[in-house]
Amino acid sequence: MGAAIPQPMLRLSVLAAVLVVTGCVGTLEPYDPGGGGDDVGGPDGGGGGAARQMFDSDVTPMLSQFCASCHTGVAGSAPLKFLGPGAIADYYGSITAQPAVVGNFVPTSATLLTKGAHEGAPAWTATQADAISAWLLAEATER
Repeated sequence: MGAAIPQPMLRLSVLAAVLVVTGCVGTLEPYDPGGGGDDVGGPDGGGGGAARQMFDSDVTPMLSQFCASCHTGVAGSAPLKFLGPGAIADYYGSITAQPAVVGNFVPTSATLLTKGAHEGAPAWTATQADAISAWLLAEATER
């Protein structure tokens, strides 16, 4: 019979297998139950699932109050313009299109949550962070 695999080597093999499997999942696409367009749900429309409703009612007011003054504009401009150039109604499509900002909808990876206080902007309170986390998790579930 063959020799037993040393424990550290077995752990590395398992870790490598997990990384390969998770790497094959791909990226998450914006939720669009209606197929797009301005009159249906999803990132371009005004409706959609529970996650979109959470975003509109719980997250948008915080983004408007604390982020919009610096982070609205042409994407790619400094500082990061993750809310896009449009109106409040466009925040959803702009922010969900930026995986780094929303951390692919994993709260611990979302710079929207992890950035903290910066350049005059306050850190999120526990209640605010919980609302954003709940929205991100709802998005992940719906996608």
